Amino acid sequence: MCAYQEGKRNWKRVPLETGSQAEAIEPDGIVYEQLGEKKKEPFDTVIVAVGSKPVRKLTEALIAAGMHPKTVGDCNAPRKIIDAVHEGYLAAAEL
Repeated sequence: MCAYQEGKRNWKRVPLETGSQAEAIEPDGIVYEQLGEKKKEPFDTVIVAVGSKPVRKLTEALIAAGMHPKTVGDCNAPRKIIDAVHEGYLAAAEL
């Protein structure tokens, strides 16, 4: 979780609150938990960066049904958007 707060010690004006989980964004700031401690800070802007895992249930069901689906982008592995677009182009070219 990163957030901007005027006057707080930070890197390029952006304090990094790693290991944090946001609980609520309120008009006067954000409530979050960090390493078991509940905190509230008066941030102006909040940027949330989270990881994700692909849901492959449809792909697996299609394979089990004897089909050969093409998967592209983060469904295969985390990567840059340009890589996903290229994979999509290649999959479409094979149709």
